[in-house]
Amino acid sequence: MTVPEATLWRLRHLIYQVFAATGQPQEITQMANVLHLSEDDVLHALRSLDEMHSVFLTGDGRGVLMANPFSAVPTPFRVSADGVDYWANCAWDMLGVHAALGRDATIHATYAADDTTTEIQVVNGDVEGAPGIVHFQQPFRAWYDDLSHT
Repeated sequence: MTVPEATLWRLRHLIYQVFAATGQPQEITQMANVLHLSEDDVLHALRSLDEMHSVFLTGDGRGVLMANPFSAVPTPFRVSADGVDYWANCAWDMLGVHAALGRDATIHATYAADDTTTEIQVVNGDVEGAPGIVHFQQPFRAWYDDLSHT
C-alpha cells in the first residue's frame, strides 16, 4: 500500500508535536483519531516512516520507539525543560532535544565508562556544566545498521 506523501508529513508532524509537548509518543488509536484515519492507515504510514528512517518503531511495529532525538523509553540521557522530562537516544541527541525544543533545558546524563552522572544546563543556547567527552562506539556510517544499539 502506497501512503500519500501528505499523510506521511501530517503523521510525522504529529509525532514530533506530541513528543515536544509531552515527552512521549501517542498510541496508534490517538494518532488515528487526530488525523481522521483508520488505525490500519496509521500503521501503514508508520511503517513507511520507519523504512525511511524518519521514525523507528517498537519491536511489534505498533508504536513509536524513536523520533530522533526523542526516545519513548528511558535512557541514560534525560532532558528536562519547562516541567517536562524527555528521553534522548544518545549523548548527541541529548543536545538535539534542546535544539528541537528551542528552550532552556537541564540534561541529566550517565557516563557509560563508570556510571557516574552529570548535570548540564543549556541556557540561551550556551552549554554550562561539567566538562566531558562524548564517545561514539560506532562510526557514523554504521549507526543505522542497528540504531537502537548505537
